[in-house]
Amino acid sequence: MQASTPPPWYRQFWPWFLISFPALSVVGGVWMIWVASNGDFELVDKNYYQAGLDINQRLVRDRFAREANLQANLLIPADQTQTSVYLLDSVAAPTSLQLNLVSAKDSSRDRSVMLMRVNGQLYRGPAQTLVPGRYSIELLDDAGQWRLAGQADFPSESPVKLGSFSLD
Repeated sequence: MQASTPPPWYRQFWPWFLISFPALSVVGGVWMIWVASNGDFELVDKNYYQAGLDINQRLVRDRFAREANLQANLLIPADQTQTSVYLLDSVAAPTSLQLNLVSAKDSSRDRSVMLMRVNGQLYRGPAQTLVPGRYSIELLDDAGQWRLAGQADFPSESPVKLGSFSLD
């Protein structure tokens, strides 16, 4: 009886199975290097110290808005014809408001608009072309005393209620 010779190593399963782990690690490492070198570094703020100081200003503005019980309704209709804000129970209606819309995904989608008082507590500004998605909203008075904030998905036919954050 003649013994059969085993096939060469490159025709067997186990050597290729064992080689696949280091090979996949090399491919994954090359991919990670490519992502790191071509990635967008928006999350790192170059002026982080000033950003930290600005947090204190925001907290003071939020506290003022909370104590004054300020609220607002923001409406940017789906046809995006104009931007409207209606202040609810305002202490003193300023002549203008600054509206900042910040996209969570891409800073090129961020929008800022100056709203002028039309009458009483109603403010209007130019249309904002928004890419559909979720936005953080910040509404500031012209004197820098208070700040209202919120989040919403746009486009939206219903008004977005803005209020002050409570960190206490």
